Amino acid sequence: MIPGLTNPPLHASLAEIPESDLVRQLVADPRWHQWLFGLPGMTERPRVLQMIDLRHAPGGFTGDVDILLVAPDQPTVATAIEVKRIKVSAAAFNSGRPNKLQEYDKGVEQANRLAEVGFAQVYLYVIVVVDSRVRNEGRYTYDSLTPELTSAIQARISMERLAPSVGLVVHEFAQPMDHPPLTLALYGGNLKRPATVRVQPADLTNWIVAVLDGAA
Repeated sequence: MIPGLTNPPLHASLAEIPESDLVRQLVADPRWHQWLFGLPGMTERPRVLQMIDLRHAPGGFTGDVDILLVAPDQPTVATAIEVKRIKVSAAAFNSGRPNKLQEYDKGVEQANRLAEVGFAQVYLYVIVVVDSRVRNEGRYTYDSLTPELTSAIQARISMERLAPSVGLVVHEFAQPMDHPPLTLALYGGNLKRPATVRVQPADLTNWIVAVLDGAA
């Protein structure tokens, strides 16, 4: 047993929260809104909608929007966000290999599709969730990724296949001590590239207004 840390730990692992639940928790907590939704070009105090089905959007697209930011009085400048999670569990510190790295490529494809739909701006958010409790051995510390794990993640995240208008942000949330996930958390954000704000098609804006009305 590691001194200062129960075995197993008392609290659930941040790295094991399913992606959809993680997004839901972050959206539900206003503390994270400035970090997640305060980028240049984003509307102030937007409605934050989740898992919006694209089935009835103009263009016959499939899939969904993980997060849609839109101010009711500015529906012409909606922001669509594709989210992909990379997991760094306790085991990853031994193997040196983060989990879900392959999801980044899928996220690039899905973000590019959102750009094709025509949203005023599109972002790909890579959310790296790190459970470093066992590695930190119960110490009072905010230590998160090792240089080896950081290099593995950075090597995978490339803008080579990402549409030029799509922005890219890497968010890191760590659970360095045995507290509930996202409470006493370490956070870091890295804006790799801002999204290009484009003119949003009128028929897409009409669909967004209908989505807002339906979500009211």
